[in-house]
Amino acid sequence: MNFTGSWRATHPDQTRAGAIDAQLQRERIDESTHARRLHHAELDELPDGAFIVNEGKAWLVRGAELLRWTPSGYTETERRLRRRSVVLLTPPSIVEVLRSGWISSVPFLHPSSIR
Repeated sequence: MNFTGSWRATHPDQTRAGAIDAQLQRERIDESTHARRLHHAELDELPDGAFIVNEGKAWLVRGAELLRWTPSGYTETERRLRRRSVVLLTPPSIVEVLRSGWISSVPFLHPSSIR
């Protein structure tokens, strides 16, 4: 299933591009302060493809590991710990799309993520 189909399956009332953009904007930016909005989540409940903040750096959730993102690729790995609260970079709506299985049909990861 493509992204749009996965979005529609998880957000049936938001099928137009404008509605999708508005939802993501609300999840990324606090309207009253215009500050970046981050969300909290439990690490072991996140699907592959979600990004988190770990020690001030961006990490990709992938299987039993976290992969540290840098502009030149994924540079290190860390074991994915269970029962750990994390700061989520990926908007919650996108997390739901990832949970629906969208990531399995899209080869979008940088080659440095393959170990």
